[in-house]
Amino acid sequence: MNKTINNQQYQNSLIITCAGSQVIPEIINLLRSYNGIDFNIIGVDVKKRELSIGSYFSDKFYQVPKGTDDNYIDAIIDIIKRENVFLILPGSDEEVLVLSKYKEKLKNNYNCNICSSDYLTTMTLINKYKMLVELSSNSLNTGKYSLINNSQDIYEFAEKIDYPNNNFIIKPMEGSGSKGLKIVREDINLLDSFYSSKNFNIELKQLINFLDAHPEEYKKLFLMEYFPGDKFSSDILVSNNETRCVITRNNGPLPKTNPPTQIADLVTLDKIDKYINQLLKLFDIDYFVQIELGLDKNENLAFIESNPRLDATLPITLGYGVNYYHQIIKYAIDGDMDKNIRLKNNKKIRYYRYWQSHFEEV
Repeated sequence: MNKTINNQQYQNSLIITCAGSQVIPEIINLLRSYNGIDFNIIGVDVKKRELSIGSYFSDKFYQVPKGTDDNYIDAIIDIIKRENVFLILPGSDEEVLVLSKYKEKLKNNYNCNICSSDYLTTMTLINKYKMLVELSSNSLNTGKYSLINNSQDIYEFAEKIDYPNNNFIIKPMEGSGSKGLKIVREDINLLDSFYSSKNFNIELKQLINFLDAHPEEYKKLFLMEYFPGDKFSSDILVSNNETRCVITRNNGPLPKTNPPTQIADLVTLDKIDKYINQLLKLFDIDYFVQIELGLDKNENLAFIESNPRLDATLPITLGYGVNYYHQIIKYAIDGDMDKNIRLKNNKKIRYYRYWQSHFEEV
């Protein structure tokens, strides 16, 4: 059933996927009460209800197939019709890809908006190697990169970048959360690596031994230069082919604190703005994209990767006075975001995240 606010009717439910993610309760709180309108928030996840924390914070919950499953889109359409959904916020690469493929159909048939770009754009943004090819062919710096078919390809790339004087990265063409990413280097502190819960380092010989033992993995991976300088994340809102807001922060090392914190240092550099503007002209971005950039040893700006879905770190933008989720809802309802979004804070901020317990009888 549609609700009426200020003589305007709107569908009153939105879907947020990956409801089993530990950051979902925080995101649901940011979605609540947009301009005094109380939406029904529908959480969906591949895991069953009791294993999905978002099910306890959303108004309803549905278990759905994986985004790669042929039955996924039918399950989503069933929920759209049943719950009168006007917006879907995809939380995984697999889901944003399939939902972008049906974006036009879902809008035309059910008046349901997808927070994504079109299918071809999303497919390119997800594929880390394709992005490097696209950007370098348009004269944007990416550093050196290469596909690999065997160990000889790795040795040749290592020689090209003057390894071990310069390190390099091996990672999957598609993926998220740094899964499968390794920094190839020789200056590894074995004691630190042994006790580290997140060990991203690997020696060249170890890498070759592993891949030669699993040769089918070569075709899934590629190599790129490692940039030793500062790393930057730009969270970008786009509506009607116009960039509405760009918040760029320096991704410094995470402090070893409890509760976990993150330092967000707002960055305004002309060379970053210029790079982002040139990149956005190459793609038909809609709603949101996150771009990661880095500085090489010569302080040149270079592309690292892109993310076409709403990232788990996105709530940090609220520290600068911009609720990205509210702008996305506004776009879905009103057909546009605010045109003059201004940051209310330009200082370095500390972002805290903490656990919250939930209990129920079983």
